Formats: sequence, structure tokens, C-alpha cells
Amino acid sequence: MTAPKRDFDSLTPAQAALAYARIGLRVLPVARESKRPLTAHGAHDATSDEATIRACWKRWPQANVGIALDGLVVVDVDPRNGAPADRDEIAATLGPWPETAEAITGGGGRHLYFRARDGLQPPRAVAQGIDIKSGPGAYVVAPPSVHANGRRYAWDGLADPIEALRTLPAAPNWVYRRTSGPRDAAPDDAGPIPEGLRNITLFKLGCALRRRGLSRAGIEAALLAENAERCQPPLPEDEVRRIAASCARYRAGAGGGPKPDEEGQQAKPPAGGIDAARITSPGEALAILNALTIWKTIRWAEWKRRGDTLIGVTEAGEEVRISARRLLIFDHCAGEIMAATGVAIERPRKGMIRTVWGQVAELIHQAASGDVVRTAPPEEELRQDLVRCWQMAGEPAPETSEELYRVLAELRGYVRKPHEETAPPAVFKWGPCWHVRLDVFRLWLSTPLAAARFTSIDHLQAHAALLGFKPHHQALQVQQAGDRIRMRTWSAPLEALDEV
Repeated sequence: MTAPKRDFDSLTPAQAALAYARIGLRVLPVARESKRPLTAHGAHDATSDEATIRACWKRWPQANVGIALDGLVVVDVDPRNGAPADRDEIAATLGPWPETAEAITGGGGRHLYFRARDGLQPPRAVAQGIDIKSGPGAYVVAPPSVHANGRRYAWDGLADPIEALRTLPAAPNWVYRRTSGPRDAAPDDAGPIPEGLRNITLFKLGCALRRRGLSRAGIEAALLAENAERCQPPLPEDEVRRIAASCARYRAGAGGGPKPDEEGQQAKPPAGGIDAARITSPGEALAILNALTIWKTIRWAEWKRRGDTLIGVTEAGEEVRISARRLLIFDHCAGEIMAATGVAIERPRKGMIRTVWGQVAELIHQAASGDVVRTAPPEEELRQDLVRCWQMAGEPAPETSEELYRVLAELRGYVRKPHEETAPPAVFKWGPCWHVRLDVFRLWLSTPLAAARFTSIDHLQAHAALLGFKPHHQALQVQQAGDRIRMRTWSAPLEALDEV
């Protein structure tokens, strides 16, 4: 008997998930706005168990449906990233493919579904704007999910999508064709490089030259010439030389990975951690980011900032968007990265997540800093934010040890569990000084109540020093009812923060 036609336009994502599961596909719930998996381990939690699926959609009734790609290959064609929009043009770019399940994405792209070939691993990209998603941990959003723009994902011309998915053909040869891809393309050399793009453009050019085998001296000479000719205004020559040195950290030639150390092992950040204060350019921060093993197969082409959003672009052309206020939250960032790239990044060991990911967040912040346009000197912005924090916290100015105890206890509680609804007393008056707890102030800055932005602790300390703050000569210490609180702060004379 012929299976009845399934009108996927009339199904909910939950109903579609059950239909996919009945032919052995593993599915997972994903967020509508971000495409982020809603389960703890992303596509690794995908299942074909109907009871589990029903429980997931009972918990997240508005979730879209994702299909895990272990054993499958999906060619993701995205015209927004330069891929052809017309199906015939796609075939002319890639080559022919057998009749298969094809979906139109909510973003206007196209997904081509195939069965993976045993023992073969496809590249992550085969042409501009055309990526390959496959293997454990990878997934795609499937029809009839709803895109953040309100458009539905839909199967293209299929009378019975379930039957088409059940009988997928093997991926064509061109899926496994290796390509140099976007990582080997040099940045556009047609015009001037404006302020805000100088560092990252020179860094990308330097890395392209390194992959072609140039030495550090050759890269330096080329970048100095480009800087003088195209950058408006030119960067200081010392900064260009530092960018060249950062590019030279990579292996010469097409491999392009981080240089090995003397024992032949992959270069790693210093054992004592990353000294963000010593990083002198966004290009250097990007080079160190790419040397970290946490990313597995991901390599970053650039990080940039648009308002309160940090945007990471991989060398395969994938785009990751992270809210600056959530940059310090590992699980959120890992979910966004996996949603965009299909790669589950390495989780730091227990007890080290905040420390390790804090260092990574510092690097991301610095890698994107070349793209930030300031409207005021950073120390003036800091002065305004310090006063605003003090005012929003109720202008704390304790006069007795009991009142100081209450302020420090509230600070201690905020460190343990930051919240977005109220401002902590991170800035307060005590005696003849202003006091600021910079780590708590930094947490507050990342909330929507404040500026919703990530700020490096090194930058905070440097700019606070310009305002006259310095580490207080001794820790503040109070005791009440057997509870003793000892806390170090930065302090400055009262005139340092005349109200804005």
C-alpha cells in the first residue's frame, strides 16, 4: 500500500519530529530565535524514542525540530553568504546530484539531504556560501520549523518527504571534494582600509601570505607596504610588525595550523594562563584564539562587534553571534557555536570552567576590539558607568561598620549569583574614598540593566587607574554575628567621581 501523503505545512514541529523518528532519524528540539539546541548536550541528545520526543516538546512546546546528522550529509546552500540562489546555478557550481530530499530554509537557502558514505569525511565547505554538515554532533533545522524572521522551512516539491528521507541516495562525489575554501583567499585589495578594519584586514592578509610560504620578514615587508598604501590613517609601524609576528606563529604553507613547539607538539597558551594585558592587537588575540585546542576543527577568520553583539566568522564562512552580556557563560556560548558550526567545543574540566572560559572570553573581546568605534575616551565612559552603578544601587555610603557589613554581604551574594534585575553596590563611599569592587562591577556591566557589554578586567583596571583608582592599601574587613567578611577593593579620593 502506498503511504498516504503527509502535508508538512499542516504539521507542528512536534508532529514532524515524531514522523522523522518513526523512520529512524534522530531529532532534537532547537530554539526558534537562535537555532540553539535546547538540550544540555545538543545533537548528542538527539533521539528517535517517541516518549522522549513527546516529553521534550511538552517542556518546550514552541521549539523547532532539528535532525541529527550522524550517518547523513546535508549540503547547506546560503545565498546570503555568496552562494547561488538558483538551483541550476548551484548545479553548475557543484555538479549534478541524484534526486533527493531538498528543503527551502527559512532564511531563503536550500538544504540537500544525502546518505553519508562509510569511511569518508567531507570538508566543511565546498564553495563560497556552501557548507557541508555531517557527522556526530552536527544537525540542521528541518521543516516545518519556523525561522526567526517568521518564514517556515519547507520541503521543495516532495509529495512524500518521509519516503524521500527513508530512501536517501548516497552523497555525490563532489561532496567529498577537498577545496582550498575561503581560508586561502586574501582580503580584497581593491580599495582603502578604513579605521576600525585596519588590524583585522592586515592580519588576514598576513595569514594568507603565511599560507603561501612567506617568512616573517616577507610578511612584515608586505604589511608595511599595504599599511602605508591603503590604511586610512596608517597604523604605527610597530603595531604592523606585531601583526606580522602574530601571523608568523602559524606554519608556513597550506596547512596553516599553529606552529609546533620544539618537541613537535601543537603550540599552546602559557601554562599560567593568558596575560591579556600583554596582547597588543586584535590580530594577536585572534592568533592565540586559533592556537587553543578547545575549538577542535574550528578556525576563526575574525571577530567583530556590532552594538552589543559579538560576531565570530569562521574560515569556513560560518557566523556565530553572541550577546556581549552572555560572553562569560560557557554553556550559552558553546550552544551558539555548535548551532552555527555543528562542532561541540571542548568543555573545561570541572572547577575550571569559569577560569578557562574567562580567559577565552578575554581573547574574544580583544580580537573584536579593533572593530569598536568609541564615542568617548574609555576612562570617561568608565567614570559615567561607575557613577550610574552607584546611583542605581541607591547611592550606598555606609557610615558604620554595621552598614558596611550589609554592603559587603550584598556584594558577596552578587558574586555567587549575579542577577539582572538590580544593581549591586559595586561602587560605594566609605570614609574619605570611593571604593569599587571591579569584578562585581564588570559582572553588572554585562547585564541589560547596565550596558549589556563585556569588558576586559585588564581594561577596567587600566582605565580605573587613569581616574585615580588603585588597589586599596588593605582589605576591608567587618564582622557581625560571627560572620566575618574580608574584601579587597580599588579606591580613589572622592573628587575622582564628581557626578556626571
